Amino acid sequence: MEKIKKPAKLAVKKEIEATAKKLTKNDLGGIIAREKEIRQNIKKFSPSLFGEIQGDVETFYSMIKDYKDGKYTEIPWYAIAMAAAAILYLTDPFDLIPDSIPGLGEVNDVLIVIGVITAVKAELERYRKWKKSEQHQTGQKNGQNKGVIGRLIKEYSR
Repeated sequence: MEKIKKPAKLAVKKEIEATAKKLTKNDLGGIIAREKEIRQNIKKFSPSLFGEIQGDVETFYSMIKDYKDGKYTEIPWYAIAMAAAAILYLTDPFDLIPDSIPGLGEVNDVLIVIGVITAVKAELERYRKWKKSEQHQTGQKNGQNKGVIGRLIKEYSR
């Protein structure tokens, strides 16, 4: 059984890495422009399979957008390219195991995304911390302070 798993895993890894290596910063605009279409394709996946990683795919999109817009650049290109390649792989009906094969095509796609999440986990966590901090700072700038201190600041600044 291990002999079957290892070559399949290597083939998938090579395919996603090859896609990531081909991507350029200009390709990110195309992914962002196709966001609505890609999200529709992703919704077709079984929630029981895809539900747990949905948040990570959403983070991939957010991270790619912030990188493309120059808001978040403290990340290696490899992590951005891998996230973009995973999103593209999810929407490619003719990947290693075609999506037309019921069940197996979806499982294959989910395993790809899990592999990418694992590969860029540290970068995902770093981005999430930055995003949370950035949203907190933006909220304060816009007068949307939350919590007791935020309400006191708002109250005393009137």
